[in-house]
Amino acid sequence: MYERPFLQVCEATLAVIKLNGSLISDNQLTSQTNLARVIEGRIEQNKVIVRVDQVEPKLTQVIVQARTLTGGANLDLAHEIEKQIALQLATMPVR
Repeated sequence: MYERPFLQVCEATLAVIKLNGSLISDNQLTSQTNLARVIEGRIEQNKVIVRVDQVEPKLTQVIVQARTLTGGANLDLAHEIEKQIALQLATMPVR
């Protein structure tokens, strides 16, 4: 959970995915009561899926999954991406 607005966390997530690899898709989930987005990318032959959910106006949850080509979990990469998102947010001014 981050004490940052939803859109700012999405910006940080997109920046991290693009910095480390390539963006595959960025989808807004519209059937939810709160804002939600799923951002997918490819990093070093791994598929990275990040779900960003607005819990409250200034509280946002991030869930990161990283999968190898065979579909197995890559926990080290998932943790690294989550850490980079946090560092990216730390360098951004609070809005």
